[in-house]
Amino acid sequence: MRSLRLKFALRALWKNKLYAGLNILGLAIGLAVSIIIYLYLQSELSYDKNVDDYRDIYRIESEFDLNNKREQFAGTSLSLGPLLAEEFDYVNNYTRLHHIEVNVLFQYEDKRFYEENIAVADSHFFEVFKVPFLAGEHGHCLADPYTIVVTQSFAERYFGNENPIGKVISTNNHDYTITGLMENWPANTHHKFDAVLSAFYDPIERETQIQTLWNVEAYTFVEVDGSTEAIHLEEDFVDFYDKYMKEVGENFGGFYDITLTRLDNIHFGRNLQYDRARGDVSYLYAFGGIGILILILACINYINMATARGLERVKEAGMRKILGSSSAEIRSLIFFESVLLSLLALFLAFVMVEVVFELTPFNTILNKDLALDFERFPALWWLPLVLAVAVGLLSGLYPAINMSKVPAMAAIRGGYKSAPHSIWMRKSLVGFQFCISVAVVITALLMYRQMEYVRTKDLGFNKEDIILIPIRDRDSTLEAQIPLLRKQLGKLKEVIATSHATRVPGSDLERTLMSIEDEDGEFAKGVVDMMRVGLNYMPTMEIEVLDGRDFNKSDFGASRQKVLVNEELLTYMNWKDAKGKLLKWGYDEDGVELYEMEVIGVVENFNSHSLHDAIEPTVILLQEDNYGVMHVRVDSEDLVSAVNKIEKIWSRADPNNPFQFSFLNKDLMKLYENEHRQSRLILYLTYLAIFISFLGLTGLASFTTNLRTREIGIRKVLGADVYQMVNLIFREMLTLIILSVLLAVPLAYGLITVWLDGFAYSAQLDPFIFAISVALAVLLAYLIVTYHSVKVARGNPVDILKYE
Repeated sequence: MRSLRLKFALRALWKNKLYAGLNILGLAIGLAVSIIIYLYLQSELSYDKNVDDYRDIYRIESEFDLNNKREQFAGTSLSLGPLLAEEFDYVNNYTRLHHIEVNVLFQYEDKRFYEENIAVADSHFFEVFKVPFLAGEHGHCLADPYTIVVTQSFAERYFGNENPIGKVISTNNHDYTITGLMENWPANTHHKFDAVLSAFYDPIERETQIQTLWNVEAYTFVEVDGSTEAIHLEEDFVDFYDKYMKEVGENFGGFYDITLTRLDNIHFGRNLQYDRARGDVSYLYAFGGIGILILILACINYINMATARGLERVKEAGMRKILGSSSAEIRSLIFFESVLLSLLALFLAFVMVEVVFELTPFNTILNKDLALDFERFPALWWLPLVLAVAVGLLSGLYPAINMSKVPAMAAIRGGYKSAPHSIWMRKSLVGFQFCISVAVVITALLMYRQMEYVRTKDLGFNKEDIILIPIRDRDSTLEAQIPLLRKQLGKLKEVIATSHATRVPGSDLERTLMSIEDEDGEFAKGVVDMMRVGLNYMPTMEIEVLDGRDFNKSDFGASRQKVLVNEELLTYMNWKDAKGKLLKWGYDEDGVELYEMEVIGVVENFNSHSLHDAIEPTVILLQEDNYGVMHVRVDSEDLVSAVNKIEKIWSRADPNNPFQFSFLNKDLMKLYENEHRQSRLILYLTYLAIFISFLGLTGLASFTTNLRTREIGIRKVLGADVYQMVNLIFREMLTLIILSVLLAVPLAYGLITVWLDGFAYSAQLDPFIFAISVALAVLLAYLIVTYHSVKVARGNPVDILKYE
């Protein structure tokens, strides 16, 4: 019996190859998207779960309340971990980690590479983070000064397949002995690095520990026995604060508290200053929702095409009943065909997924390493199969019930017609498809517009044609030559201006508490951003000085340090005239300010952070002895020549290190990599949604024209032309399209509004994008209806009426 059903099902699919092909393709796309979204969500939701006992590891995060302004940081002072372990017995262990922000040059024999992901940690790190080691011991690998633990990929770059344990690798500053070899960190790791250097091994005096508790210097992790002890530590910290920190806090009107976040919850945790790039759980909901929607769209296609084709199989159903088949047997056959089709679609879906991962830049775009790994994701063995069977049963439910209810004689006579509620349901499903597709198209276009806005927005400085040359991690000989290098670079006709700063636009600036003079000569405390720059920074970056003057050489060695402030600080303090106002900062344990500065000018507001964050009150200090990063503005018409000449001059001054540079505009775009990935993914899903909706509209148009075949033939006999008949069919669908559009526009508006909430600055929502999206969707629908209507209308009326 089963073999007979299989034979009937295969014959039915082969007889209607186009129908079967479209259905298999649509379902395969829906299932493939579901599998990919599942793998993506599994990857995102398993952050840091590769670490043994991750449920007992918590990161301590700082919360400062300074002058009634709350500041939240991902790090703490270096002293906090040791003091907490000493104070509370239930803190089993602690460790401190710091990521080096600049590239570090490593050398082994003749192999030299700049490494991006380098960290430093104390000797407890691998006691807390129990990750798989290929060689070396967890407990002692960072116990001695100048030791290093490397990943497998790092070791292969320098040593090939040799065992690296005991080998010595060099940086500009020190020689490090390799004491551990660990597996590569998975892509879904928040605090990821390729090598970790030993640090923080010098004992800190008790008095110094207490004095530095208000600093933010490193990430601190503690190991406790589960969430209960973590809650106890947060509660008991009140006593710790009163004992060690309260007196200092009262002296300058501040308060400090901590929050513990479990290791696997960090990546989707709070948005904290000085944190690594984090994820946004709302995007997971969005991608999961889109995956489900595309699968639903594919199911709708099957239902509509199956019911539309069901009218062609009415006589078959009637004949089967006359020959003795029961309604249950007919339903069983329809379900069997539906499940068979969905299983064929599942096979094609796996092929599609493998092609996407292996032959497209999908993983590169998402910065993932997704693969059909059945060992890593055991659910792949059964979940897609269950999903495919469920989709097959669900998709075949309505056609099976509908066809099994056909009266036998009515089917044979040809008198059976689709019920009005059946037509209404079919149109509603296609309308839902159309609504989702239009909403997704509008959302994708608005996301693209926002990314273009980010790329072209005036940031308050000219980001184009700026070459950045890092000076950190260089020896003192190079730093001594920087003034001479600037002079030599200034003589090049391709170089317009040069300066330097400790940090570049887009990076985290220093946040500090200051006492700021108000209009009445009183001092009020406030938290501000602080930049340290060299001479000629404003002209180099083309930042306008609105009031007062720029820095000059006479400001060096002044009894009172001179500073510039931005417009935001002017507004923050309600200053009428900023020139001459005083700022004090750097507090001792009694709350007395250590440094005093004088404002000499006001610069226009500029975005020193990414556009995710609003412009903060900013103080700009002149500092010539901490170079950080050289900024060189060059002529855009001689860009290649400028880079070549700068490299020659730089290499003569620093022959031992490869010349390293980047362009500011490209570095700034890296701040929006997550949004770029999201917009690209949305774009791909948009293509799929449009394609599936195209199939749905095609099915509905075909069904509608087939229902009205006799009417079209009669109208043609009576003299109606093709254009009139196309409009006749299209008018029937126009109400459906209008209702879909009316629902799609507010849906798209809501989606893009939520997405734009992640930006402090965003492009205005252009009504033209809504209009053009709707117009294109209506045009596409019209073309589809035209194709099917013309196909029927061009037929011979005699044949049409004879058939009817």
